[in-house]
Amino acid sequence: NHFGQKLSPEEIRESHPLSDDKKQILMEMAIKVADLGHTTLPQAAHVAWVEGLQEEFFRQGDEERLRKFPISPLCNRRKFRNGPASGENQMGFFEVICKPMYSSWIERFPVCMPLEEQLTANFDFWTEESKNKTDPNAHANKSEVKKIEKVVPENEICISVE
Repeated sequence: NHFGQKLSPEEIRESHPLSDDKKQILMEMAIKVADLGHTTLPQAAHVAWVEGLQEEFFRQGDEERLRKFPISPLCNRRKFRNGPASGENQMGFFEVICKPMYSSWIERFPVCMPLEEQLTANFDFWTEESKNKTDPNAHANKSEVKKIEKVVPENEICISVE
């Protein structure tokens, strides 16, 4: 809770009962939180993940080009600042998808606050990267990496929907 008291899983369930429909939604959201978990990793790991995704997108675009298909959005490696590792694209992704999702998740599971803190640090990184108009790969050359040192202890429950 908000006053630093730790509640047992039973106390959490009793104080915040969920209908079966809400349990289903929460489980679906848990899958999405896990799917987008790279956005809450320390910056170096997150950027490496995004660069891997970008290469996957670009390979798709390369294949589309070879087959004379229209090149899908974010898949054209020949287009300046086009891929997922573009600061502008990441900012949009964070603003529209990640930040609202994690905000809702943490409202239900406050112990997961370190995830939102690292998400914010990564968003700030992409905001700065978006200001660099000359080097689309500037993020790969940064020597300093922001990192939130807090982690959710292994023995704390981050989710319980029984």
